[in-house]
Amino acid sequence: MAAASVLLVLAPGAAEGDAAGRFTPHLKLLATAPPVVRGTAFRAHERVRLVLRRRVGQPTIGHARSDSSGSFVATFAGVRVNRCGGFSIVATGSEGSRAALLSPMPLPPCSRGRPPRAA
Repeated sequence: MAAASVLLVLAPGAAEGDAAGRFTPHLKLLATAPPVVRGTAFRAHERVRLVLRRRVGQPTIGHARSDSSGSFVATFAGVRVNRCGGFSIVATGSEGSRAALLSPMPLPPCSRGRPPRAA
């Protein structure tokens, strides 16, 4: 399985942390078939709503609950994404935690036409 590279995007002001000095919530893509993400640094036992958007089709909504350390793993069963299609996942917690994960721009082999020749 090819490794997927992702760009982590944080909500405005998230880098400042909260008053308790906690880390900023973030998502990590664990797999793409089906999409699986790990959330960390959310508030303990927080309900989290996840929205997966692809370039084509309706958004897919999932839910998770963080454990006592603020972590969770969520799987979007039955959903297909690939590195050429582009997608984003936004996780919003019931107590205000928020993180987003965006796929990068498609790689040259994904574009139409011939890929550039190596020199």
